[in-house]
Amino acid sequence: MNRDVYCEAFHLDLDDPKTIYHSIQLGLVSREVRSMRVKDERQRITSMKTRAFEPLLPRITLKDRKLLLHLPFQQKIEKKEHSKPSSSKDANDAKVGMGIDLGLKHIATISIRDEENDIEMARYFLSPKELLDMVFDETTGKFRYQDRLRDDENVRHHSNIKSTLIRLRQQISDIQRRKNEYEQRCLERTIKNYKERVKWNVICRQLSQCWASVYRINLQLVNHLSNCIMKIARFWNVSTIKVEDLRFSMRSRKQAAGLFLAFWQVHWFHSQAQQAIKLQSTLHDIRVTKVPARNTSKRCSCCGKLGNRSGKQCTCPHCGLSLDADLNAARNIVNYKKPKHASSGASH
Repeated sequence: MNRDVYCEAFHLDLDDPKTIYHSIQLGLVSREVRSMRVKDERQRITSMKTRAFEPLLPRITLKDRKLLLHLPFQQKIEKKEHSKPSSSKDANDAKVGMGIDLGLKHIATISIRDEENDIEMARYFLSPKELLDMVFDETTGKFRYQDRLRDDENVRHHSNIKSTLIRLRQQISDIQRRKNEYEQRCLERTIKNYKERVKWNVICRQLSQCWASVYRINLQLVNHLSNCIMKIARFWNVSTIKVEDLRFSMRSRKQAAGLFLAFWQVHWFHSQAQQAIKLQSTLHDIRVTKVPARNTSKRCSCCGKLGNRSGKQCTCPHCGLSLDADLNAARNIVNYKKPKHASSGASH
């Protein structure tokens, strides 16, 4: 839910002196916004407002034919002055770019660059630990553990979502193998109506349930990733976000596209993440551009020549640069400039 369909006024409605109501505006139908009243019998909303808490975007659920509004609150934090390498101009006029490289070990590697002064302002490696167990502090620009994990530093139960995905993939592979074996046995015995049998339907239902679990986990990661990237972009006053254009991999061979795009629906996950980032950027008036993805991790971000990649490390034999391949790709993405002759010639 975003501010286009929800807006809270939270002024008291004193029609009933015994019960306190707060007014909100909600648009459940396109282009139709209606005013509704939220009952506050225990005066929770009033107490949160008096204690310097501000409401966040809610979540709406339907239960027993009733519309439930789950409204979270966040404590107001006074933003401190943070040091950002920028020119003497206003922060809104500064051109700050963000390059995002989507991967496997780190879901996203981010490089933030001041395009006017040509310096790298910050870098972030977003793994499931940062997305699920930590929160981005908008006052310092760093990640910190959530309150549930910050009390005892010796005992931290991290969200091991990668092992869950690997286990689900193994289950899908086993179920698919049993499905193929059962189908082959039925064909050998000349059984034509095997798809109407109970065992076939049970196997198909188990397979669909596993794929539904994978979809829910991927969707959760996409939502956390897009929200985290928007917080980082707002902190550094980013004006342009650059991502890889992965459309070439749909028509390329596995060797040319890369094995990381060929297996486990990674290409689907990356496309969903890019769509979520584009939607969030539109709401925050941030421009999103796509750059060619070929050789972004191999091309040296210092001298611009092709280097050698071995695993997660990229080395350049020309200038001697050696750094993480994902960080090198993020730098190449944020440094990319469209050739001037690309658009010329089409105007004749």
